[in-house]
Amino acid sequence: MADTGAGTMARRGRIGIFSHRARRGAGSHPAGSGTPPFGTTPAALLLGLALTGLGGAPASAGVLPKEDFERVTSIKTNFTQTIVGLSESLRQPDLTEGERDCMSTISQDLIQIGQELSGYEALMKIESQLNTYSDEGTTREIVIFALNKALDVLNAERRRLLQPPDQCARLPISSGKAKSVLQMIETTITTLQSVLSRL
Repeated sequence: MADTGAGTMARRGRIGIFSHRARRGAGSHPAGSGTPPFGTTPAALLLGLALTGLGGAPASAGVLPKEDFERVTSIKTNFTQTIVGLSESLRQPDLTEGERDCMSTISQDLIQIGQELSGYEALMKIESQLNTYSDEGTTREIVIFALNKALDVLNAERRRLLQPPDQCARLPISSGKAKSVLQMIETTITTLQSVLSRL
């Protein structure tokens, strides 16, 4: 996805999917998730995966069932469709400046969230790249970690959408788009919670 620029990065307080984010508790682990054996950041986890052995045929017994694997894959599609829809709406010539600004902010936030989630999605689906000798317990911990961190990102965005700026909340078109995005975010949260509950 396209880069949203330094301004948005500074405003959101995010500096990349492999960085420590104290605001979201990047070093903490929700109850029941266990402690990943290779550290607490996605970068450390990927390093650990390299040690377990990449390549070769996919593991025969996957951590994620086929249905859950497909649910995780569908998240990127849903985000892309939502962003495309917002982009098309922004091309409407009769939009007021206020509507355009509010909708642009929503679109930029989604693009950046999509970038963050893409890193965690890769970890959720990493077992497809592991060989048959890879440790299933380690892989499960990595998938659980990725699901929990993706849920952190989505829940933070959900809270933001529930409290829009006053000037945006009063505008019918942008507030309607925000509600549609909120619905997509909540659906994604429910999907990932469901996947997590089966691990």
